[in-house]
Amino acid sequence: MCPRNQGRTPSRYLTRDDQLVALCQVDLEVAAAMGASLAMIPAGAAEEAAKECDLGDNLTDAYCEVANIMAALLCADGSPHVRWTTMAKTLDALTDADKAILENSVSRIEFEGKAAR
Repeated sequence: MCPRNQGRTPSRYLTRDDQLVALCQVDLEVAAAMGASLAMIPAGAAEEAAKECDLGDNLTDAYCEVANIMAALLCADGSPHVRWTTMAKTLDALTDADKAILENSVSRIEFEGKAAR
């Protein structure tokens, strides 16, 4: 199991005027599986990367593309356009604005699921 500060992949979403509006925090195992699925990387490689608490360059790039695609989930008719910008490698790398969103339970939505093998 990864140390708490390394077990998540927080992705940042901004408006066109660079206002932080969302943060999507995904468990490292899920990010590895999603990235591997998109890039057609064997599941074993994703599982090993998650055990090592490091996605490496290929899985990081692939998961960043997934995070970019997920920006569409935050866009709705009449709302500002939202785009993915970056992913923090560790929770320690979060900015104060990121931390404020994570700590605000009013605007927080949590999902739990299991990936099919």
